[in-house]
Amino acid sequence: MSFESLKSTIELLFQQSRPVDQWSSEEKQNVLNTIEALDEGRLRVATQETGKWVVNEWAKKLSFCISE
Repeated sequence: MSFESLKSTIELLFQQSRPVDQWSSEEKQNVLNTIEALDEGRLRVATQETGKWVVNEWAKKLSFCISE
């Protein structure tokens, strides 16, 4: 599983603003995989690189995709 496939799914869902019940099974699984990666610390919404904070904007968008 690559973060790139998760990122593209989250970006697409964010842009389309479709309700959860209209997501494909692959989209649902990618959202669950993203949540799992965040929970396990493999993915972070923001990381500190060379003294500056870098934000993974697509990971922040997840919350907007799953709220109704």
